[in-house]
Amino acid sequence: MEQYLVIDLEFCRVDRQAARLGHYYGSNEIIEIGAVILNEDNTIADRFKSFVRPVYGMPDDAVSSLTGITEKDLKDAPPLEKALRDMADWMDNRSLIAASWSDSDYVQLSVEMEQKRISNEAIEALFEDWVDLQKAYTQLKGQDHQISLKSAMEESLVAAEGKLHDGADDAFNTARLIGMIRAEKGEAMEIKPISEHLEYEEDMGLTMGSVFGNLKFD
Repeated sequence: MEQYLVIDLEFCRVDRQAARLGHYYGSNEIIEIGAVILNEDNTIADRFKSFVRPVYGMPDDAVSSLTGITEKDLKDAPPLEKALRDMADWMDNRSLIAASWSDSDYVQLSVEMEQKRISNEAIEALFEDWVDLQKAYTQLKGQDHQISLKSAMEESLVAAEGKLHDGADDAFNTARLIGMIRAEKGEAMEIKPISEHLEYEEDMGLTMGSVFGNLKFD
């Protein structure tokens, strides 16, 4: 089985006037990166966490209430480019398939890197095979609506650890859930790269820019 890099990002909304002046056209910026490595034997091998200092906004009351992240937490945090370098160093050239619950993190990170002109070979390589675990789980359950991580854990009888909407804790819990399913069901859960889904959706008239503009908080 593959070795996954399970990623969870937390966002804040941008100040639209400041963002326009900086030629940044996204609605959100990353303020936390959480990641864990899920081994081939479905055990968690390593964990990573970094706050990220945004350029065009700070957490408002709603975001702080949801994530627990405040402006104080981000005061001395690295900018996104440095945080991604730190994560790439932590990855240490391991062969990993990036995975997240939904495609929102994939879209946010890829577009934010593009708009901020951030180049990182190790991180960019992740986009090619990055997979959407929410889509795979929803299909496994035969549902036609997306299932939240919280609901998936509850119906799979996996007790959540830590805090919901903490990037590191959500990545850890996602990895625990998927590890359990892989151990029990083997190859029953079909997992395809997000890039394949987006190619199909773009053929149907849905561009990455339109997806990015419609990102919403859980």
